[in-house]
Amino acid sequence: MEINHALAYTTVAMHHLGYSNREIEKVTNKILEEDQSYSLEEVEGMADKILYDK
Repeated sequence: MEINHALAYTTVAMHHLGYSNREIEKVTNKILEEDQSYSLEEVEGMADKILYDK
């Protein structure tokens, strides 16, 4: 998935969950920042660790 797709899905999901436009903007800006910091493999590993390591 390309970053623009991830941002679009994030925006729609957050809107449906009731987040404000300002909150959505903060999250999408952070996604863009993280995209510049980590490779896809690194971020997938980080996400798995966050979700599955207790």
